[in-house]
Amino acid sequence: FVQVLFARHQYKMWTESKLFMKLPYSIYLCIIASVLLLSGCANTYYCTLNSRGVSPSEKTYYVAPEDSDMEYSLEFQEYAEMLKTHLNSSGYEEAGYKTAALRIELGYGIGEAYLESTSASTTSALPYGNYSVTYTIPIGTDQGSTKIGQGIVTYGRANESAIHTYKIPLYVVIRAFDTVTNKPVWEIIVEDDLDRETQIQTVMPWIFLSAKDYFGRSSNGEQTPHIRNTRETREMYQLVWPY
Repeated sequence: FVQVLFARHQYKMWTESKLFMKLPYSIYLCIIASVLLLSGCANTYYCTLNSRGVSPSEKTYYVAPEDSDMEYSLEFQEYAEMLKTHLNSSGYEEAGYKTAALRIELGYGIGEAYLESTSASTTSALPYGNYSVTYTIPIGTDQGSTKIGQGIVTYGRANESAIHTYKIPLYVVIRAFDTVTNKPVWEIIVEDDLDRETQIQTVMPWIFLSAKDYFGRSSNGEQTPHIRNTRETREMYQLVWPY
Protein backbone atom coordinates (compact mmCIF):
# COMPACT_ATOMS: atom_id res chain seq x y z
CA PHE A 1 0.00 0.00 0.00
CA VAL A 2 2.84 2.39 0.89
CA GLN A 3 4.59 1.55 -2.39
CA VAL A 4 1.43 2.37 -4.35
CA LEU A 5 1.06 5.72 -2.57
CA PHE A 6 4.72 6.48 -3.23
CA ALA A 7 4.31 5.67 -6.92
CA ARG A 8 1.20 7.85 -7.12
CA HIS A 9 3.06 10.68 -5.43
CA GLN A 10 5.91 10.40 -7.95
CA TYR A 11 3.39 10.22 -10.77
CA LYS A 12 1.67 13.42 -9.55
CA MET A 13 4.96 15.29 -9.35
CA TRP A 14 5.93 14.30 -12.88
CA THR A 15 2.51 15.03 -14.39
CA GLU A 16 2.55 18.53 -12.93
CA SER A 17 5.94 19.30 -14.43
CA LYS A 18 6.64 20.56 -17.94
CA LEU A 19 9.37 17.96 -18.17
CA PHE A 20 6.83 15.15 -17.89
CA MET A 21 4.65 16.63 -20.60
CA LYS A 22 7.54 16.43 -23.04
CA LEU A 23 8.41 12.80 -22.29
CA PRO A 24 7.30 10.08 -24.72
CA TYR A 25 4.75 7.65 -23.34
CA SER A 26 7.27 4.78 -23.38
CA ILE A 27 9.66 6.74 -21.15
CA TYR A 28 6.79 7.49 -18.76
CA LEU A 29 6.11 3.76 -18.42
CA CYS A 30 9.80 3.11 -17.70
CA ILE A 31 9.78 5.78 -14.98
CA ILE A 32 6.77 4.30 -13.19
CA ALA A 33 8.19 0.76 -13.52
CA SER A 34 11.53 1.91 -12.09
CA VAL A 35 9.85 3.56 -9.10
CA LEU A 36 7.93 0.39 -8.27
CA LEU A 37 10.97 -1.83 -8.82
CA LEU A 38 13.26 0.24 -6.61
CA SER A 39 10.70 0.54 -3.84
CA GLY A 40 10.10 -3.23 -4.03
CA CYS A 41 13.80 -4.11 -3.88
CA ALA A 42 14.25 -1.87 -0.86
CA ASN A 43 11.69 -3.97 1.01
CA THR A 44 12.83 -7.47 0.02
CA TYR A 45 15.78 -9.52 1.21
CA TYR A 46 17.30 -11.93 -1.26
CA CYS A 47 20.42 -14.10 -1.51
CA THR A 48 21.70 -16.93 -3.70
CA LEU A 49 21.41 -20.55 -2.57
CA ASN A 50 22.36 -24.05 -3.70
CA SER A 51 21.34 -27.23 -1.88
CA ARG A 52 21.77 -30.97 -2.38
CA GLY A 53 20.75 -34.17 -0.63
CA VAL A 54 17.63 -35.83 0.72
CA SER A 55 15.51 -35.71 3.84
CA PRO A 56 16.63 -38.35 6.38
CA SER A 57 14.19 -40.72 8.06
CA GLU A 58 15.76 -40.09 11.48
CA LYS A 59 15.93 -36.35 12.27
CA THR A 60 17.57 -36.13 15.67
CA TYR A 61 20.61 -33.87 15.49
CA TYR A 62 23.25 -31.80 17.22
CA VAL A 63 24.97 -28.72 15.80
CA ALA A 64 28.75 -28.47 15.55
CA PRO A 65 31.03 -25.84 14.00
CA GLU A 66 32.70 -26.57 10.68
CA ASP A 67 35.87 -25.17 12.26
CA SER A 68 36.39 -26.55 15.78
CA ASP A 69 38.15 -23.33 16.82
CA MET A 70 34.79 -21.55 16.60
CA GLU A 71 32.98 -23.87 19.00
CA TYR A 72 33.22 -21.68 22.11
CA SER A 73 32.89 -18.28 20.46
CA LEU A 74 29.85 -16.20 21.34
CA GLU A 75 29.31 -15.51 17.65
CA PHE A 76 29.01 -19.19 16.75
CA GLN A 77 26.76 -19.92 19.72
CA GLU A 78 24.42 -17.11 18.64
CA TYR A 79 24.19 -18.37 15.05
CA ALA A 80 23.86 -22.01 16.16
CA GLU A 81 20.79 -21.10 18.25
CA MET A 82 19.24 -19.38 15.22
CA LEU A 83 19.83 -22.49 13.13
CA LYS A 84 18.35 -24.78 15.82
CA THR A 85 15.18 -22.70 15.92
CA HIS A 86 14.58 -23.26 12.21
CA LEU A 87 15.58 -26.93 12.35
CA ASN A 88 13.16 -27.58 15.23
CA SER A 89 10.30 -25.87 13.38
CA SER A 90 11.06 -28.03 10.31
CA GLY A 91 10.58 -31.40 11.99
CA TYR A 92 14.10 -31.94 13.36
CA GLU A 93 14.72 -32.73 17.02
CA GLU A 94 17.80 -31.65 18.97
CA ALA A 95 19.59 -34.42 20.87
CA GLY A 96 22.93 -35.11 22.51
CA TYR A 97 25.92 -35.84 20.30
CA LYS A 98 26.05 -39.45 21.57
CA THR A 99 22.48 -40.27 20.54
CA ALA A 100 21.76 -37.93 17.61
CA ALA A 101 21.41 -39.44 14.14
CA LEU A 102 22.77 -36.32 12.43
CA ARG A 103 25.70 -34.01 12.99
CA ILE A 104 24.84 -30.67 11.42
CA GLU A 105 27.90 -28.56 10.77
CA LEU A 106 27.66 -24.80 10.46
CA GLY A 107 30.35 -22.76 8.76
CA TYR A 108 30.46 -19.14 7.65
CA GLY A 109 32.92 -16.46 6.65
CA ILE A 110 33.58 -13.42 4.54
CA GLY A 111 35.87 -13.03 1.57
CA GLU A 112 37.98 -10.13 0.37
CA ALA A 113 36.14 -6.99 -0.64
CA TYR A 114 35.83 -6.59 -4.40
CA LEU A 115 35.13 -3.59 -6.60
CA GLU A 116 31.54 -3.89 -7.76
CA SER A 117 31.42 -0.76 -9.91
CA THR A 118 33.23 2.46 -10.67
CA SER A 119 31.34 5.44 -11.98
CA ALA A 120 31.03 9.20 -11.91
CA SER A 121 27.87 11.23 -11.59
CA THR A 122 27.01 14.76 -12.57
CA THR A 123 23.98 16.97 -12.03
CA SER A 124 22.74 19.65 -14.40
CA ALA A 125 19.73 21.97 -14.17
CA LEU A 126 17.45 21.92 -17.19
CA PRO A 127 16.56 25.28 -18.80
CA TYR A 128 12.91 25.04 -17.72
CA GLY A 129 11.47 24.49 -14.26
CA ASN A 130 13.32 23.75 -11.06
CA TYR A 131 14.30 20.23 -12.03
CA SER A 132 17.69 18.63 -12.29
CA VAL A 133 18.76 15.32 -13.76
CA THR A 134 21.47 13.15 -12.27
CA TYR A 135 22.95 10.42 -14.41
CA THR A 136 25.94 8.08 -14.23
CA ILE A 137 28.82 8.02 -16.72
CA PRO A 138 31.26 5.06 -16.83
CA ILE A 139 34.84 5.98 -15.98
CA GLY A 140 36.83 6.79 -19.09
CA THR A 141 33.87 8.22 -21.02
CA ASP A 142 35.00 10.94 -23.42
CA GLN A 143 33.56 14.43 -23.43
CA GLY A 144 30.10 14.64 -24.90
CA SER A 145 26.50 15.64 -24.32
CA THR A 146 23.17 14.03 -23.51
CA LYS A 147 19.76 15.34 -24.58
CA ILE A 148 17.05 15.31 -21.93
CA GLY A 149 13.76 16.83 -23.06
CA GLN A 150 14.64 20.27 -24.42
CA GLY A 151 17.79 20.52 -22.36
CA ILE A 152 21.30 19.34 -23.22
CA VAL A 153 23.54 18.14 -20.41
CA THR A 154 27.26 18.27 -21.18
CA TYR A 155 29.99 16.34 -19.42
CA GLY A 156 33.74 15.91 -19.57
CA ARG A 157 35.99 12.91 -19.11
CA ALA A 158 35.01 11.14 -15.89
CA ASN A 159 38.36 10.20 -14.36
CA GLU A 160 38.87 12.31 -11.25
CA SER A 161 35.35 12.29 -9.79
CA ALA A 162 35.12 8.52 -9.56
CA ILE A 163 32.66 6.79 -7.22
CA HIS A 164 33.88 3.34 -6.16
CA THR A 165 31.39 0.79 -4.84
CA TYR A 166 32.79 -2.21 -2.96
CA LYS A 167 31.05 -5.37 -1.80
CA ILE A 168 32.14 -8.00 0.75
CA PRO A 169 31.12 -11.60 -0.08
CA LEU A 170 29.52 -13.60 2.74
CA TYR A 171 29.09 -17.37 2.59
CA VAL A 172 27.23 -19.71 4.92
CA VAL A 173 27.47 -23.51 4.73
CA ILE A 174 25.12 -25.92 6.53
CA ARG A 175 25.89 -29.65 6.14
CA ALA A 176 24.22 -32.70 7.71
CA PHE A 177 26.21 -35.92 8.24
CA ASP A 178 25.14 -39.35 9.39
CA THR A 179 26.75 -39.80 12.82
CA VAL A 180 27.26 -43.55 12.30
CA THR A 181 28.69 -43.64 8.78
CA ASN A 182 29.93 -40.02 8.65
CA LYS A 183 28.47 -39.78 5.14
CA PRO A 184 26.90 -36.49 4.01
CA VAL A 185 23.10 -36.42 3.99
CA TRP A 186 22.37 -32.91 2.75
CA GLU A 187 24.04 -29.52 2.39
CA ILE A 188 23.08 -25.90 1.80
CA ILE A 189 25.40 -23.16 0.58
CA VAL A 190 24.17 -19.57 0.80
CA GLU A 191 25.92 -16.48 -0.50
CA ASP A 192 25.27 -12.77 -0.08
CA ASP A 193 27.13 -9.48 -0.50
CA LEU A 194 27.63 -7.03 2.35
CA ASP A 195 28.35 -3.33 2.24
CA ARG A 196 30.40 -3.62 5.44
CA GLU A 197 31.51 -6.40 7.80
CA THR A 198 29.34 -5.20 10.68
CA GLN A 199 26.20 -6.20 8.72
CA ILE A 200 26.84 -9.91 9.22
CA GLN A 201 25.04 -10.13 12.57
CA THR A 202 21.79 -8.73 11.16
CA VAL A 203 22.08 -10.57 7.83
CA MET A 204 22.56 -14.06 9.30
CA PRO A 205 18.97 -14.42 10.61
CA TRP A 206 17.67 -13.62 7.11
CA ILE A 207 20.03 -16.23 5.63
CA PHE A 208 18.84 -18.97 8.00
CA LEU A 209 15.24 -18.12 7.22
CA SER A 210 16.06 -18.29 3.49
CA ALA A 211 17.68 -21.71 3.96
CA LYS A 212 14.85 -23.17 6.03
CA ASP A 213 12.81 -24.48 3.10
CA TYR A 214 15.85 -26.33 1.71
CA PHE A 215 16.72 -28.51 4.73
CA GLY A 216 17.01 -32.04 3.33
CA ARG A 217 16.15 -31.31 -0.30
CA SER A 218 17.83 -30.30 -3.54
CA SER A 219 17.42 -26.82 -4.96
CA ASN A 220 17.98 -28.20 -8.48
CA GLY A 221 20.43 -25.44 -9.26
CA GLU A 222 20.98 -21.94 -7.96
CA GLN A 223 17.95 -20.31 -6.38
CA THR A 224 17.28 -16.76 -5.18
CA PRO A 225 15.00 -16.88 -2.12
CA HIS A 226 13.03 -13.70 -1.45
CA ILE A 227 11.77 -12.58 1.96
CA ARG A 228 9.50 -9.57 2.20
CA ASN A 229 10.55 -7.04 4.83
CA THR A 230 7.18 -6.76 6.54
CA ARG A 231 6.44 -5.99 10.17
CA GLU A 232 4.78 -9.39 10.57
CA THR A 233 7.86 -11.22 9.28
CA ARG A 234 10.25 -9.21 11.46
CA GLU A 235 8.17 -9.79 14.59
CA MET A 236 7.63 -13.49 13.91
CA TYR A 237 11.32 -14.27 13.37
CA GLN A 238 12.84 -11.44 15.46
CA LEU A 239 14.55 -9.88 12.45
CA VAL A 240 16.19 -6.51 11.99
CA TRP A 241 16.44 -5.03 8.51
CA PRO A 242 20.16 -4.95 7.69
CA TYR A 243 20.25 -2.45 4.82
